[in-house]
Amino acid sequence: MKTVIIKTQKEFNALPDKFDEFTFIEIRSENSIIIEVNKNPSNSQVTAYGSSQVTAYGSSQVRAYDSSQVTAYGSSQVTACGNSMFMILSAYVIVKAIKDWAIITLEEKTHKITLPKKSKNSRIIKRKQTQYNADSFAEIEMLERPSKDSVILYKSVNPENNCDFQTGKIKYEGIVTCPDWDGNVEKECGNGLHLSPTPQLALSYHQGKLLKCEVKLKDIAVYSKNLTKVRCKKVKVLGEYKPENK
Repeated sequence: MKTVIIKTQKEFNALPDKFDEFTFIEIRSENSIIIEVNKNPSNSQVTAYGSSQVTAYGSSQVRAYDSSQVTAYGSSQVTACGNSMFMILSAYVIVKAIKDWAIITLEEKTHKITLPKKSKNSRIIKRKQTQYNADSFAEIEMLERPSKDSVILYKSVNPENNCDFQTGKIKYEGIVTCPDWDGNVEKECGNGLHLSPTPQLALSYHQGKLLKCEVKLKDIAVYSKNLTKVRCKKVKVLGEYKPENK
């Protein structure tokens, strides 16, 4: 067995998809750096230590110790120990253990998640789900803002033809306009071009070619209970996004 220490996103992105020898991947970053665990290399185990801040996407598996903080999306599997804190933002997250003084925070849509028996000193906090709108969406710290009235969003498309995975009919090149746009913010799906605020969130829906796009705020409809994607009326494709460009 061997151990790899990760302190930056670039170091994590450089990890192989598979290790020949079982490898412990230890995230020991500064608390000002958020490491996005966007893959789960075969024959390895990812663990966050110290005061690391980690965001887990897709089907990744993360263990947290010490005072590390983890936000889990998709169908991630998490284990909370020590003084770690977990925020669960998907009903598909699997919590494998809650030990020591760990704290798990659940929003309304995740209240019914089946949780393992916790230790007597750990805590489970249930809270009402945050209600979002276009203004609060625009204020998300991770969003890139090329201008005051536009944001950068990401789309995962079929690498063979640059078309969306859902219908296979909308090609993402140049300026793309939704053919059946409906700006009703009560709609979560349909009637819009679906894009996400980060590359990892886009890949959590479909594993394909990532495109970086610019979208005017006026062309975005935000569903109040979900910020993993938004519906767009019109987008400008800037080109392919690759992790090394980050």
